Amino acid sequence: MLLKLKSFIKKEKVFCIAFFAALLSAFIVKPSADYIGYINFSVLMLLFCLMSVTEGLKQCGILSEISYFLVKSVGNLRKLCFVLMTLCFILSMFITNDVALLTFVPLTLMITSDYKSESIKIIVIETIAANLGSMLTPIGNPQNLFIYENSGMNAFEFIMFMLPVSAISYAMLVISVFSVKKTVLEAETEKITADKRSGIIYGILFILCIFTVFHLVSYYICTIAVAAVLLIYNRKILADVDYILLLTFVCFFIFSGNLAAVPQAEKLISGLLEKNTMGTAVICSQVISNVPSSILLYPFCNDIRALLYGVDIGGLGTPVASLASLISYKIYSQSENSSGG
Repeated sequence: MLLKLKSFIKKEKVFCIAFFAALLSAFIVKPSADYIGYINFSVLMLLFCLMSVTEGLKQCGILSEISYFLVKSVGNLRKLCFVLMTLCFILSMFITNDVALLTFVPLTLMITSDYKSESIKIIVIETIAANLGSMLTPIGNPQNLFIYENSGMNAFEFIMFMLPVSAISYAMLVISVFSVKKTVLEAETEKITADKRSGIIYGILFILCIFTVFHLVSYYICTIAVAAVLLIYNRKILADVDYILLLTFVCFFIFSGNLAAVPQAEKLISGLLEKNTMGTAVICSQVISNVPSSILLYPFCNDIRALLYGVDIGGLGTPVASLASLISYKIYSQSENSSGG
């Protein structure tokens, strides 16, 4: 039992931090009906729908099949890196940075199994690309979705605001590709055949999620539709959804709500954000990750745009700064390409 608990804490560090933060704050602000008001259910519903649908797209092989045909046309590692970097950058805007890395990092490891020294470079570039690419759209990552849903910005305004830094980021990523050697690719990859019928079903559900982001469809209708289709068509996907991430959001909603109810805490955080919103968000992200940082800081923030930049760019620091970065590290460290570090 103790070993299982240690294993869980090691695997879900961010959730454990969020849980104990919420628990400790409950001793300061006693639990009441006000706690329900802290929780943004629209964010949770949309995040659940997106995670469910993208998991379905991943499992049916559509994303992997697209990747296979694209990388098949490259002749060397540098071109491969450019293709995979661009795929991670663009697709993360729509399928989230987490899903982009869950899709492309294993594929990269499979293709580069004979080129271990370059494999780590490509994966690092992919990870940065997924983090930076995802910041362009409201659905690219959980922190964007949370801020977008609460800020009152429309989708077009959000994208236009993030476009300049996204363009600069992509240019810098293209330059970074030149650090990878032009080694000729000889390894062959196994062809992946996707389940087209499933792909169409999940594709329709994904479009429904996009309509919900643009407020063309109700969150309740989207959630009921996604849950109903998956219950009938593939219940396994519902079991594979990252509910720990949803619970992490709930815990930080409670923690930040309780902090906002404490005048001294509100004054301290508001003061830090007033001096340097972006800097505070970047530093906070290095410690507790960028998703919980956005939830914690948002209630005290007057400069939402600086907060957006801070939590998105802040995801590039320490391994814990971004949940997506932890995904890449976990997959790589468990692979044969890893030297054990």
